Amino acid sequence: PAPPPAVLRVPALQPTDWPAPPGGGRAEPPPSASDAREMALLAYFGALPRGVRGLPPSSRGYASAPWQAAISRLLREPPLAARLSELEVRLLHQPPLPEGELLRSLNAAVVGLAARGGEGEADECLGLGIVRAVDPASESLLLVTPVPPAALARAAVLLRGSLELPVALLQPTPLTPASPYLGANALRGAGAGNKQMRSRNNIKRASTPRG
Repeated sequence: PAPPPAVLRVPALQPTDWPAPPGGGRAEPPPSASDAREMALLAYFGALPRGVRGLPPSSRGYASAPWQAAISRLLREPPLAARLSELEVRLLHQPPLPEGELLRSLNAAVVGLAARGGEGEADECLGLGIVRAVDPASESLLLVTPVPPAALARAAVLLRGSLELPVALLQPTPLTPASPYLGANALRGAGAGNKQMRSRNNIKRASTPRG
């Protein structure tokens, strides 16, 4: 079997010495682990406002001028076109999909861009990208990525894992309407039954006395 692809290390935020707000006052608590990961991903794509210490508590916060400017800056990036026939698509942490659904599964997805490794070597992950749109008729996709063109020319493998698109990039902007992937007053997690069940092996089962 082929060796697993190399893992791309996205620079993480370091909230250990979280700065105090200007002018003194009580320092804000650092973001949660999930928020820190989302902020690191936004920073990687250049869509994190300067000086932001956390994600907005609700979707209304993304309508502020700093967030709109940062998100619009990413939206103005010209995408790159690629044909699916020129790339090998690998689905990670999920079963294979029918050929007709593979392209649709990449729409609005965060993907890894990898170069093939030599014989006996792991593939090299060059960076991450966002699939802006897909065209099933021509079997092509539009991709936005900060990977330099020289490195991008080596990309031959598209890695589709479980990394989710940040919610900030699904919000309405002056350039785009609200994403169709967002729903108002929608249930998440267990309430909607849309997530896999987690095994709770740490819970002891009550023993049944034997008669």
